[in-house]
Amino acid sequence: MLFRRGKPHAQRAWLLLVTLTTSAVGAFYVLRFAQEPSPSLIFPEPAHAIAPLGIDWLLVQTQIWSAEFLRIVWPTHLCADYGPYTVRNIDQTCAFLSILTLGIFQAILCIRNRKIALASALFWAALLPVSNLVPIFRPMADRYFYLPLAGVALLLALALAALRPGGVRAFGTAAALAAVVALVAATLQQQTVWKDESTLWRAVSLENPASFNGWLGQGYACLEKGNFTEALQHFQHASSLAQGKNAEPFADMALCLDAQGKPRQAAEALALASKLDSRYTRPDTLVRALVFPEHLAQRLHLIALRPSLP
Repeated sequence: MLFRRGKPHAQRAWLLLVTLTTSAVGAFYVLRFAQEPSPSLIFPEPAHAIAPLGIDWLLVQTQIWSAEFLRIVWPTHLCADYGPYTVRNIDQTCAFLSILTLGIFQAILCIRNRKIALASALFWAALLPVSNLVPIFRPMADRYFYLPLAGVALLLALALAALRPGGVRAFGTAAALAAVVALVAATLQQQTVWKDESTLWRAVSLENPASFNGWLGQGYACLEKGNFTEALQHFQHASSLAQGKNAEPFADMALCLDAQGKPRQAAEALALASKLDSRYTRPDTLVRALVFPEHLAQRLHLIALRPSLP
């Protein structure tokens, strides 16, 4: 519609494409909500909103956007599990004014240039669905920018193409190539963080010490290696971060205590998990709920079947 105005035949083709894709997406959403099991075995609790829709939501969301946009400009302090700790140093008022200024500037450019409008549409159309207008389980994640970055790339290409031929464009091209080299090096470095579970979750805990998943993941990595004492410490810390309201760390502690030859304490820990979440009374459901792999669920089952000890 932006580039084929005045050409009815081309417009009809695009209208047909938009109609078909909209129908497909609409059908997906109908099935997604109509076929959703209630209660869900995998998600016993719904996702929580970051704030009530309105000014409170806008302030928190612009704070998140600011943190995400800064990582586009300078991709450091990346983390597999962000949270409030990540945005602690970003003032909400400054974040709101910065995003508002950026939005006004972008809108002015869109009015003047259809190519910039296309790039901006690609960016925001892909970003808004993961911007917490509807509660989602992870309010912030790097993967949410995989598709929006196509719009950013188009904007950068347009900026480079707008430079005058000659020394200025040559300098811009050299700067772009240097950025590519730097980003490739940063990517290779970041890939080492994902080489195994232990390295990944240790990096998460360093970047976000308040991450429940980071400490829980470290505990699982130690559990699989047979480091039960260290695993128990990680699970206890994860439980303290959840204020003792999450069942999973208690079940994990039961596994560690059982492996250390402490059956009574293991049974008590599993009982606490079962009290918080009824799924833990039947460990086989934990496999279908994608909480535990089968071999750990079987160990929990044996703990549950063991006669009570004095």
